Amino acid sequence: MENNLNTEPILAAYAALSEQYTAILESFSEQQINSRPTATSWTPGQVIQHIVKANNSSFLMAPGLELDRPVDQMIPELESTFLNFDIKMSSPDFLLPENTAVSKQESITAVQNAFKALSEQLPAARLDQILKWPFGFITKWELANFIIYHSKRHLHQLEQLKKQLS
Repeated sequence: MENNLNTEPILAAYAALSEQYTAILESFSEQQINSRPTATSWTPGQVIQHIVKANNSSFLMAPGLELDRPVDQMIPELESTFLNFDIKMSSPDFLLPENTAVSKQESITAVQNAFKALSEQLPAARLDQILKWPFGFITKWELANFIIYHSKRHLHQLEQLKKQLS
């Protein structure tokens, strides 16, 4: 199948998210980047580590399987689940952040680079292919959209951390 999906809205969302992450990170002090409001919460720096791991662009160029269902079938479920801020989620182990201190500038650079890599690779990706993911089968198109919802979820988390740490 030819990739005739319109990636412009996704690219615009990635650019906006990169700017929003940069702005919220710039609002934290260097000390706040590595501070926890509660014993069980992540630091803002750890949220960024998690996002950078989750937003790894390598899936875009990974070999995939031929599509046997609508390319966007899971998008409504992904959107409603990840943008429901009333539910608490747990990260899979492979996306857990390190328990190490990071600088504010390292965090900003890392998140900007993650969104930049996604934006650079997205137009050339075969978004109509399915990948075997730890959570089941998902299309690259769905993953590209998932990154938006997941990133918005953690942007909300950073906004809450900012309130708690101020």
